[in-house]
Order: sequence, then C-alpha cells, then structure tokens
Amino acid sequence: MPKKQIGEKFSVADISTFGWVAVNQWALGADFDLEKSFPFLHAWLLRNAQRPAVLKGYNVPVDKTEFVQGGFKMPPVNEAELARTREWMKNQNVTVPK
Repeated sequence: MPKKQIGEKFSVADISTFGWVAVNQWALGADFDLEKSFPFLHAWLLRNAQRPAVLKGYNVPVDKTEFVQGGFKMPPVNEAELARTREWMKNQNVTVPK
C-alpha cells in the first residue's frame, strides 16, 4: 500500500481526506477504533499528522495539538450536544451513524 493515497507525494487527495479521517470518532462514535478497524488508514493519519504544514493548517482556527498528540482520540462527548448535532444532521438529509 502506498504511503500516500495516490502515489508517493503528498497530494490534494491526502489534504482533503485528512480532516475527515481525523474526526472519525465524531462521525462513527467514541467506541470506534480506527487503529483496530483500519490499521493502514490509522498509520496514514499519524504519519501525515507529523508534517509541519498539516499540523499548522489543522490548528486553524483553534489549537488541536493535544488532540493530535493524543492519537486523535475524541474527548468525552456531551450527550445532549451530540443529540442536537445528530438531529440537525437528520434535518439536513445527512446520513447519521447509529
């Protein structure tokens, strides 16, 4: 498997995918384990997180260094906020994981 999504160079595909993969627990639930389910994708995430430009861009608008250094593990979820977010997503015709 290539180290980057497409070829050996860091590409637009890598850039556009990074943020979504990084917040996988937000979309799939706190119990989802990316490392266990998709070890190559998890390794890709951690490898690309070491790129200074990626970390710099990822920290906009707020510093997420702790999140990144913690292996992209989501903090405890506020269940009421999660329920409001899921309801909003349903109203936007977005598929919501159960």
